[in-house]
Amino acid sequence: MRITTWSTWRATIVACLVVLSLAGCSRPSEDVVVRIAGSDVTVDEFDAYLSTSLDDGWDQDALGAEERDLVHSRLFDAFVEENILLYEADRLGIEVSAGEVDAFLEADRISDEPAADDEAPVGDDPGRRATALRTLRIQKMIDRSAHPAATVGDAEVDAWLRQIGGTALASSEIVALRSLLLPSRKAADRVAAEIRRRRMTFDEAVAQHEPTPGQADTAEMALADLPAPVREAVAELKVGGVSKPVELHGEIFLFRVIRRGGPDPDDVEPARARARRDLEEHRYLQASRRVLEDLRASVEIEIFPEHLPFGYVPDEGGP
Repeated sequence: MRITTWSTWRATIVACLVVLSLAGCSRPSEDVVVRIAGSDVTVDEFDAYLSTSLDDGWDQDALGAEERDLVHSRLFDAFVEENILLYEADRLGIEVSAGEVDAFLEADRISDEPAADDEAPVGDDPGRRATALRTLRIQKMIDRSAHPAATVGDAEVDAWLRQIGGTALASSEIVALRSLLLPSRKAADRVAAEIRRRRMTFDEAVAQHEPTPGQADTAEMALADLPAPVREAVAELKVGGVSKPVELHGEIFLFRVIRRGGPDPDDVEPARARARRDLEEHRYLQASRRVLEDLRASVEIEIFPEHLPFGYVPDEGGP
């Protein structure tokens, strides 16, 4: 019996210690604002983040208490996201060299004004170097997943160009038009109907109306450069086709397509390059968002807004 009793007490004591240990783990100290996969991030770290995120000229005293809380809350959301991404960079062993930090700071230099005699160069500022290091590590981590997803083939570029309607290639098409100015909408409708029924040619319509400066002149330009009402009226017309009446600057016109030409060969490759760049950027941004979404779903994240030195305002896109 003594053995059984001691065993029972021993099991009870161990269970209590386990419970107390778990309880202690679930109650962080008051300086912890976020816990990511068991690793604590403190309010001091958030304060350091704030000091580098807020513009030097930002006057928080000029804002009301609610506005200050809102600004700080959105910055806290960004701080949490950054730390989630840094957790993954740590897990993957992402490293950044001092040379890469130097290059980043040089490229990120905003002002060309020389530093004051007593002011440390940007590259020697510990706060800016720490910010640059975090930024580069996150960027490298995201690039590892996002760049492969952003690869775009030639067929995909062609499909993208067709999808965006009035594509960059089509918009480079050259059209030559003759215009006929009519005295009224009613007259324009009548002339258009006569031409459509083949009771009158466009040239005959021109001859029947009093000449005005520029009447029936031929103009040639890129389809994309035409005024929107004219472009819409002639976009689908074949050579020889006459448009419906078009109102332009308070006057009524008919337009006849004299000739159409393909895009300038010199414009084709730049248009394809722009389309490829746009598509790659679109896919890269999508893949970047997925990295954070996947981490949120797979990593244990605890937020302790009650430990923040301001009233946290939740946001739908926040933590």
